[in-house]
Amino acid sequence: LKDTAANVPREKEFVVHLADEAIAEQMHRCGERFAADVSELDAVGFTALPSLRVKPPRIAEAPVAFECVLWETLETASRHIFIGKV
Repeated sequence: LKDTAANVPREKEFVVHLADEAIAEQMHRCGERFAADVSELDAVGFTALPSLRVKPPRIAEAPVAFECVLWETLETASRHIFIGKV
């Protein structure tokens, strides 16, 4: 699992970002597989800022950041789907 899929069930909090055209390529690159000790945000040149209500940081460059508390997890054969309460 990527870091997010491992962190969400443990921490019960996450941030969902919306990307605009200006950051779309960087956001796409965050989905690449990096070593566990490498920050995806640092690797693609994003700035992490403290969130207002949850522990995980938000991306400063993203125009929208939904701070979420885990509500439900759906597991399929190919992925984990996290549903959060904003």
